Amino acid sequence: RKPSFYKGYLPKVLFLRVLLALWPSYVHPDEYFQSQEITAKLVFGLSTYVPWEFQTESALRTILTPLCTTGIPYFCLKFLRVPISGQILLTLPRLILAVVSCTMDLVAFNICTKFQIEFHDGVGKLLASSWAILVFFSRPFSNTVEALVLVYSLGVYFLWENGRTKRIILGGLLAIGVFSRFTFIAFFLPIGTFLLLDALPSKRESKGVPRFNTMQLFVVALSECMLGSVVTTAVFIYSDWLYYGRLVVTPLNNFIYNMNSANLALHGLHPRWLHVVVNIPMLCGPFGYYVLYLMYTKVLRWSSFYKSRRNVWSTFTEKMCRWWQNTGSSSGKARDRLFVEQVELLCILCVCSGLLVLSLAPHQEPRFLLPVVFPICLIAGRHLGHRKHGNPRLIDRLYILWIVTNFVLCMLFGVLHQGGVLRSILAIQESRPFSVIYFHTHMPPRFLLLNAVQREGWGKKPTILLEDLGGSSVDTLQNKLKFHLKRRNEEDLSGKGRPVWLVAPASLDVSAAIFSVKSFVQEHKGKEKGTVSPTNQIWPHLSMEDLPRTFGELCLNVYTL
Repeated sequence: RKPSFYKGYLPKVLFLRVLLALWPSYVHPDEYFQSQEITAKLVFGLSTYVPWEFQTESALRTILTPLCTTGIPYFCLKFLRVPISGQILLTLPRLILAVVSCTMDLVAFNICTKFQIEFHDGVGKLLASSWAILVFFSRPFSNTVEALVLVYSLGVYFLWENGRTKRIILGGLLAIGVFSRFTFIAFFLPIGTFLLLDALPSKRESKGVPRFNTMQLFVVALSECMLGSVVTTAVFIYSDWLYYGRLVVTPLNNFIYNMNSANLALHGLHPRWLHVVVNIPMLCGPFGYYVLYLMYTKVLRWSSFYKSRRNVWSTFTEKMCRWWQNTGSSSGKARDRLFVEQVELLCILCVCSGLLVLSLAPHQEPRFLLPVVFPICLIAGRHLGHRKHGNPRLIDRLYILWIVTNFVLCMLFGVLHQGGVLRSILAIQESRPFSVIYFHTHMPPRFLLLNAVQREGWGKKPTILLEDLGGSSVDTLQNKLKFHLKRRNEEDLSGKGRPVWLVAPASLDVSAAIFSVKSFVQEHKGKEKGTVSPTNQIWPHLSMEDLPRTFGELCLNVYTL
């Protein structure tokens, strides 16, 4: 007997995602500085670091995306007058997103049920074990919102009956995706094309219908899609106008900024083959290449339709329209097969369209391809559940490789990578030192320090100064240590007796910088420079920029001065 979705699959998947969401790992600074840093200041009045994308002069990001992912939970905390802490501000949005991510499994289950695709032994296995879903989908990245909107778009397209409501909703989802990330239109393009093709009458219905009426149906369908997009766009523009204080179209500003290669060079330039060669297998393991192979075989099959290279586009569109009309006139098993092929074709086109457009840009990060994870799992899961659709031995080996790669990457990015940064900030928030210096770590989020809390009943907590030195030199660290200790001694009222903390990976030797501080040398006379030991060690912590040489260096050191 196959396990139940609601009683067997869903609770286990939810437990696993909540477990990963509760672990304070650190993937990328954008997780915090494009969401929680913004909303914590907006809702609670905390002293945070607002990135340049959210400043009035730039206005490159919409305010609605962070408000939906983290702002709503924060507003609920404020409305209920719940005493906040760094742990609550960090984990509450993650827990909510972990629950929301299960709607993706629900969409996949309903699609598989409708089109008789194996879920529990196919698609469900891949969705439940994907490291990209376990790690990214419980974090408030804009890429997570973009990926979820694509999931809902595929769900609405496959599960809703054709009609005005379906087209209006998909038009609204298009606007939501574009305002989250303007690259969403590349992933949505095949869905929009299929949606408009649905307006064409079937082969049975087209008999006796004038061509003018067919074009009229197409225009009406397009107008209905535009209605949903225009209304949703107006909501986003109005919200951004309230936040920025001026009329802006944030996706347009973002697009103009990214069209300048000099701007992209500030964030790092990559070869244009990086998405295909590295990022796709990194996110989707061996099944990423398997889906690309399926696309290649389908292209070869379609190429057999063309007798000559002339009028290739007209031949293709004619073939697509005929095939589309057959889906409305076929019956029985032939019709079911056509619909299942339509599911696979649309998912492949979404992957290829997004991959092709994003590969044109010279700045390429793996999370930019997060929307392709769901369609790839849907395609590969169908072949995994129904072995007759492919080579069973090959699929079994790919699945074993999938499990191994996803386990390794889940441990790497979900547990080890910069794993001590957030826990050190939470410890700082409780201990309230005078200042803290971060050296060779990812950017520490400021909102977790709870600086400048103004709400009544919370009490006035002493402000913590935070200095992020990034990958600076040891000489810079020495100067900053002396500056902070001098300032601590000068500010008697707020700083006397409170220590200065230095946080750095154990793989780095900061003894020279610490012994350069005269007061520290006086307190530790007789000790050798190589015997400086941290007051606290946070394990595990992996810095990819400063790799540990031994297992003992797989931690983050905290020094107290």
